[in-house]
Amino acid sequence: MLQGPLDLASYNKIPTPSLLYKYFKYHAPDKREWTQCIFENNEIYFATPKDFNDPFDSVRRFVYPTSPTERERFFKACVRLSLPHLPAEVADLKARGSVGAGDDIPHMEKICDELTYEMQQLNAVFCMTEKKDNILMWAHYAGQHTGFCLEFRTDNPFFSRVRPVIYCRYLPKQDLVEFLTADISRLPLYLVTKAEDWAYEKEWRLAGPAPGPGPREYPSESLTGVILGCRMDEKNKEQIKRWCREREPRPTLYEAKQKRSEFGLDIIPISY
Repeated sequence: MLQGPLDLASYNKIPTPSLLYKYFKYHAPDKREWTQCIFENNEIYFATPKDFNDPFDSVRRFVYPTSPTERERFFKACVRLSLPHLPAEVADLKARGSVGAGDDIPHMEKICDELTYEMQQLNAVFCMTEKKDNILMWAHYAGQHTGFCLEFRTDNPFFSRVRPVIYCRYLPKQDLVEFLTADISRLPLYLVTKAEDWAYEKEWRLAGPAPGPGPREYPSESLTGVILGCRMDEKNKEQIKRWCREREPRPTLYEAKQKRSEFGLDIIPISY
């Protein structure tokens, strides 16, 4: 996993792990269908960064155009993006007026704030990890070890688009004009850049195939394992076992067990 300054050549060469993991809470009875859909409908939820526990997630440092010519080019991109049916000559005139008004820097800052807010709502990602036995993630993301963890194969078109998270000290830079004209179908680097404090998570991210949050269907055969938390209620364990018995192919079942001589978990195969 990369830490420190980004080297795109090295980043693009990082091999995708054959297996990745996702921690889940076991939902309360009134929301149990959310858990049930994972097993019966092969649905996983792609969330927006605004709902994540890290307020810095998907935030970037915008680089402002410096010269009047570059700022005019920026405002042209803004006008054409927000008013695509406006005649080109009118759009250009409107852009030149913004630069000449003398308040273009505060205007750009406001636009940046609005873009950040909008992108945090429109982008949707599914987060996974290389680690299945991390006691912090079991505590944070799996209901204090009362939930479960799914094991997914990545050798299929759905999960092959997953990208590793980059951990660094500074917010990623983003040129304003490039941002407004970028190909939104690609996973932007700011969506896979987090503070180095999170490096222990060894996270990988999958971008949603369409803007906005919501459930997406994953290939049934890609779910290869289900790990039950060390504090999971026996009734919930039996329910997950029933859902897994009805799947084809059946995933391997595991149970997390506290180690006796160190801070850690053993992941042990169990029977149905």
